[in-house]
Amino acid sequence: MSFFSSLRTAAALALVLALSLVSMTTTSAQDASPVATPETDTEITAVATGLSAPRGFTWGPDGVLYVAQSGPGSSEAAVGAASSVVKIVDGCPVPAATGLPSTFDPFKDVLGPMDVQFVGPQMYVLQTATGLYGHGSPTPPMPNGIYTAGQDGSVSLWLDLTSYIDAYPPIDMPGDANELAEPYRFLYDGDGFWLIDSNRSLVFFIAMDKSITRVADLSLGHPILAAMTLDGQGGIYVGNLTPAPHADGAAEVVRIDRTGNIQRVWTNLTVLTGLALDSNNQLYALEMATGNGGPDGMRPGTGRLLKQTGVDSYDIVAYGLEFPIDLRIGPDGAFYVSLPAYGENAQSGLILRIPASASNLTVDLSTFDGGMCEGAAPYKAPAAVPPGSPTAAPAGTPVPAATPAG
Repeated sequence: MSFFSSLRTAAALALVLALSLVSMTTTSAQDASPVATPETDTEITAVATGLSAPRGFTWGPDGVLYVAQSGPGSSEAAVGAASSVVKIVDGCPVPAATGLPSTFDPFKDVLGPMDVQFVGPQMYVLQTATGLYGHGSPTPPMPNGIYTAGQDGSVSLWLDLTSYIDAYPPIDMPGDANELAEPYRFLYDGDGFWLIDSNRSLVFFIAMDKSITRVADLSLGHPILAAMTLDGQGGIYVGNLTPAPHADGAAEVVRIDRTGNIQRVWTNLTVLTGLALDSNNQLYALEMATGNGGPDGMRPGTGRLLKQTGVDSYDIVAYGLEFPIDLRIGPDGAFYVSLPAYGENAQSGLILRIPASASNLTVDLSTFDGGMCEGAAPYKAPAAVPPGSPTAAPAGTPVPAATPAG
């Protein structure tokens, strides 16, 4: 299954955690630091609201936070601020790159701009659409790939990934393969871009001369790659979310070097959508939802940020996130999380800041109710459910190891 279709299969009306009260503050994103660190840095805060299906994000050379948005999916070629890259100014989105399509997949989930990176002053945007774009045209006018953004916000194709990925199918092609391929995350490492295709579970390295190397094929068992971070040694960490029903403890993280060597480094995880490595080489993982084995399927408000403590163990940094979709460590050393991936709040997305010192923090999502950006759809927290509900697996519960990558 593709990334979002696999999630849709498992999703159902759900409850949410009732958690300790945290406060929301807003700050200007114009400074070199993305947010001003509070005097007592113990609160989870919202640094951006009013986002349209937020996905990957980064900080530009100007110190401003930039967010890729997949947009509303309301038409096959939706354009504008809702389906582009935005920069965050005073906590609100301002168009920075426009003109990229926002499309529905067959399950009515939204694909569009998925990630954003900078190489010097140049912005690069990773774009993904479905075969529905252009009514299934085999040569869509805007293929899935990497685009550059001009100073005027216009975008130009830098590299067509649809043609390349389609020409080299994986060992185990999924039955619901996106005919345009599904590039999902990319990261610049100083030499070029690491890139993962979520649907086909492939890992690539793209040099700045646009030459492409397929580094690893992890398609056996259809792990669905959905998280990536640099390992600080020329390689990457990659995490998966597993097919529906996304059993607790079934996801894992592997380390991949430029020659394609694969090493399993962290197991006993659930529905991974983000990874981050801090300056002390401490690895962190973002889980979209937990307790997925019960009748409610994937439940909003059960996402977690975890700190690795062993090959199959972790400590909880924060608990109670609504379908979080990406994780970064900011210039201030704090954690930043974009959410939700889908659901009722998809068009009223947030980026939350979690203090670097956080440990077992819980989130009262009702704190973020309402909108602070003019014209933006207000965020509305789902109903609450107590922690430790019967369908949730206790933290650190041992499970059999997941199927080895590749």
